[in-house]
Amino acid sequence: MRFSTVLFLTAATSLLSFTSAAPTGNGLEVRGGCDNDPKCFEEPKCKDKCDDDTCDKCDDDCDDHGGRQCHVKGIDVTYNTDHVEWKKYKFAYILATKGDDYTSPRYKGQYDDCHKSGLYCGAYHVAHPTKCNGDDQAKYFVRHGGDWDKNKKKLPGALSIGCEDEPKDCFGLSASQLVDWIRDFSKTYHSKTDRYPVISTTAKWWKHCTNNSREFKGKNPLWLVGDDETPGHWDHWSFLEYKSPEHDKPGKMKWYSNYDALKSFSNKHD
Repeated sequence: MRFSTVLFLTAATSLLSFTSAAPTGNGLEVRGGCDNDPKCFEEPKCKDKCDDDTCDKCDDDCDDHGGRQCHVKGIDVTYNTDHVEWKKYKFAYILATKGDDYTSPRYKGQYDDCHKSGLYCGAYHVAHPTKCNGDDQAKYFVRHGGDWDKNKKKLPGALSIGCEDEPKDCFGLSASQLVDWIRDFSKTYHSKTDRYPVISTTAKWWKHCTNNSREFKGKNPLWLVGDDETPGHWDHWSFLEYKSPEHDKPGKMKWYSNYDALKSFSNKHD
């Protein structure tokens, strides 16, 4: 009797262990809402880091299930983007302004299409630090589409800096001057919207041109372009983008967590 009891308990423990951390076909354990959903790990297999169409099916199936390998897909839309299949994505960031005197003539139409398609939509501003100060550019951005409204599925505005500038140039400014400029933009944007702007940059530019400043860690979410090595001592990127080699194609993006986390991020005050 004692021997049978031991066998029963051992088998039950093994079964419980298997069901709580079941291996998938790609050797990864399935966690959260994907536990009993085989669609999440159908071919093509998910990969830890993927930036091409081989992962699209898995990401589509997993976006609403919360599996460990799932990322929410989005796009970076510029004035050069002629056609967007909005329904393929869950969020978008759209170019709104540059400097203190340019507003994309296509921003309003692109934003309206994004919003009507049910995505979380955000605007971004391309920094021109040598034209005028960060305070003035933040105000211009807010007046021309960069505001934030949690009731309209609108993401906080983003500041794109360094993505169009060679790291060796740094706009002709010192690291301290650039950090001061970004700080002014961030503070002004926060005062107008109650959100800190997302910072979009490349690891190479940030490390070289801001001396890898850690000042914005913890306040400003990071939108990392072209790399997955986080600069500036951010714990992780919030958005990751792989630039398309074709300028008229939107850059592919992904949110670091699941859809519910994106919804929470869009709705919260800083």
